Amino acid sequence: MEALDEDPIALPCGACPRETLQRFMASGRGVVIQAAVDLDWAIRCGLQVTLRDVTYMEYLLLRQISEERANYEKEMMKREQEKAQRETQRRGR
Repeated sequence: MEALDEDPIALPCGACPRETLQRFMASGRGVVIQAAVDLDWAIRCGLQVTLRDVTYMEYLLLRQISEERANYEKEMMKREQEKAQRETQRRGR
Protein backbone atom coordinates (compact mmCIF):
# COMPACT_ATOMS: atom_id res chain seq x y z
CA MET A 1 0.00 0.00 0.00
CA GLU A 2 2.88 2.35 0.70
CA ALA A 3 4.08 1.86 -2.87
CA LEU A 4 0.83 3.35 -4.11
CA ASP A 5 1.42 6.47 -2.03
CA GLU A 6 4.94 6.83 -3.34
CA ASP A 7 4.40 5.94 -6.99
CA PRO A 8 0.96 6.57 -8.50
CA ILE A 9 1.55 4.07 -11.32
CA ALA A 10 2.89 1.26 -9.09
CA LEU A 11 0.78 -1.89 -8.96
CA PRO A 12 -0.27 -3.22 -5.55
CA CYS A 13 1.08 -6.55 -4.40
CA GLY A 14 -1.19 -9.58 -4.59
CA ALA A 15 -1.43 -9.74 -0.79
CA CYS A 16 -2.72 -6.15 -0.52
CA PRO A 17 -5.91 -6.20 1.63
CA ARG A 18 -7.57 -3.74 -0.72
CA GLU A 19 -6.91 -5.96 -3.72
CA THR A 20 -8.13 -9.02 -1.84
CA LEU A 21 -11.34 -7.20 -0.91
CA GLN A 22 -11.87 -5.99 -4.48
CA ARG A 23 -11.39 -9.52 -5.86
CA PHE A 24 -13.87 -10.89 -3.32
CA MET A 25 -16.44 -8.18 -4.01
CA ALA A 26 -16.24 -9.02 -7.72
CA SER A 27 -17.08 -12.68 -6.95
CA GLY A 28 -20.61 -14.06 -6.80
CA ARG A 29 -20.71 -13.86 -3.01
CA GLY A 30 -19.35 -10.33 -3.07
CA VAL A 31 -22.04 -9.25 -5.52
CA VAL A 32 -24.74 -10.63 -3.19
CA ILE A 33 -23.19 -8.82 -0.22
CA GLN A 34 -23.03 -5.57 -2.19
CA ALA A 35 -26.68 -6.00 -3.17
CA ALA A 36 -27.61 -6.40 0.51
CA VAL A 37 -25.59 -3.32 1.44
CA ASP A 38 -27.32 -1.37 -1.33
CA LEU A 39 -30.73 -2.62 -0.15
CA ASP A 40 -29.88 -1.67 3.42
CA TRP A 41 -28.98 1.85 2.28
CA ALA A 42 -32.22 2.16 0.30
CA ILE A 43 -34.28 0.92 3.26
CA ARG A 44 -32.57 3.40 5.60
CA CYS A 45 -33.43 6.13 3.09
CA GLY A 46 -37.11 5.16 3.31
CA LEU A 47 -37.61 2.78 0.39
CA GLN A 48 -40.35 0.25 1.13
CA VAL A 49 -39.12 -3.34 0.69
CA THR A 50 -41.05 -6.49 1.55
CA LEU A 51 -39.82 -10.04 1.94
CA ARG A 52 -41.20 -10.76 -1.53
CA ASP A 53 -38.73 -8.21 -2.93
CA VAL A 54 -35.56 -9.88 -1.63
CA THR A 55 -33.98 -13.30 -1.81
CA TYR A 56 -33.52 -15.34 1.32
CA MET A 57 -29.76 -14.72 1.16
CA GLU A 58 -30.32 -10.97 0.90
CA TYR A 59 -32.69 -11.17 3.86
CA LEU A 60 -30.08 -13.01 5.95
CA LEU A 61 -27.43 -10.47 5.01
CA LEU A 62 -29.74 -7.55 5.79
CA ARG A 63 -30.45 -9.10 9.18
CA GLN A 64 -26.73 -9.53 9.84
CA ILE A 65 -26.04 -5.94 8.80
CA SER A 66 -28.77 -4.75 11.15
CA GLU A 67 -27.45 -6.80 14.06
CA GLU A 68 -23.89 -5.60 13.48
CA ARG A 69 -25.05 -1.98 13.23
CA ALA A 70 -26.93 -2.34 16.53
CA ASN A 71 -23.85 -3.86 18.19
CA TYR A 72 -21.66 -1.08 16.80
CA GLU A 73 -24.04 1.65 17.99
CA LYS A 74 -24.27 0.04 21.43
CA GLU A 75 -20.49 -0.12 21.64
CA MET A 76 -20.16 3.54 20.57
CA MET A 77 -22.70 4.63 23.19
CA LYS A 78 -20.82 2.68 25.86
CA ARG A 79 -17.55 4.33 24.83
CA GLU A 80 -19.15 7.77 24.96
CA GLN A 81 -20.57 7.07 28.42
CA GLU A 82 -17.18 5.84 29.65
CA LYS A 83 -15.52 8.92 28.18
CA ALA A 84 -18.05 11.19 29.92
CA GLN A 85 -17.46 9.37 33.22
CA ARG A 86 -13.69 9.81 32.89
CA GLU A 87 -14.17 13.51 32.15
CA THR A 88 -16.45 13.90 35.18
CA GLN A 89 -13.98 12.07 37.42
CA ARG A 90 -11.07 14.12 36.10
CA ARG A 91 -12.91 17.39 36.77
CA GLY A 92 -13.80 16.21 40.28
CA ARG A 93 -10.18 15.77 41.29
